[in-house]
Amino acid sequence: MELPGHSWSGAHITDSCWAACRFWAPVWDAQPVLLQRGVTFLLAVIGWVFFRTATWSDATRLLSRMFLPHGGGEFTGALLLTVMVLIASVIAHTFRNRFDMRHEWRPVQVAAFGMALILGLIFMYGGQVSPFLYFQF
Repeated sequence: MELPGHSWSGAHITDSCWAACRFWAPVWDAQPVLLQRGVTFLLAVIGWVFFRTATWSDATRLLSRMFLPHGGGEFTGALLLTVMVLIASVIAHTFRNRFDMRHEWRPVQVAAFGMALILGLIFMYGGQVSPFLYFQF
């Protein structure tokens, strides 16, 4: 079953009616701000599912994968992630932080950081072109 083309209009009308309802306004306004933000974010994420999927069955399958426990694939990078976190924590807790450092850079250090920046840019932008997210819809 195809999702209706005007489902966003329906969602907006529903949201507007919900916000305008005088019964819910005092109840909603009495909630903590963090709860209001969390519920709003959750509803937005659920709405994005319907925006991204083409059929109702795709949407329900994706929502069930988001909110119900299921067997997932193997986490292949666990060892590498653990090693990298350990290295980062050793560096963070052993070496001086930016407040303890004197920022008097020698030309060799500036050149090394510049080359690292250039290599990083080549690595990020030198590969295959990645289309803008909204071009995929």
